[in-house]
Amino acid sequence: MRALVVDDSSTIREIVGTVLERSFGLEIAEAANPAQALRRPGPFDLVVTDLVMPEEHGFSLIRELRRQPETCTVPILVISVEVHPDVPERAVRAGADRFLGKPFRLDQLTAVVREMLDLPPEAGQTPEPR
Repeated sequence: MRALVVDDSSTIREIVGTVLERSFGLEIAEAANPAQALRRPGPFDLVVTDLVMPEEHGFSLIRELRRQPETCTVPILVISVEVHPDVPERAVRAGADRFLGKPFRLDQLTAVVREMLDLPPEAGQTPEPR
């Protein structure tokens, strides 16, 4: 299985990618913005994206992924620092499946991904830090 992680922060991409790889064995592709993300060859089983990025907002990426036949059903998890109360609802209306606010705990991330990918409870145990 493959996941695409989209965030302008290389630190967040590394953390999320490492957790998904170690916890679920996912192959990770990264992108720093929506334009890069749309150029990454799929298919993907999961997309994790930020909303606030310098050149283009994550909402446009979500809408474009939902328009394309090859990505219209891929689960999309938004991880964002956006704190306005209506942002999670707006993300879902745009086509995201779930929203997780930053900062987040690793066990929150693994629980949400486990549910989104319909994996058994023992899948995705939070990895021990190195």
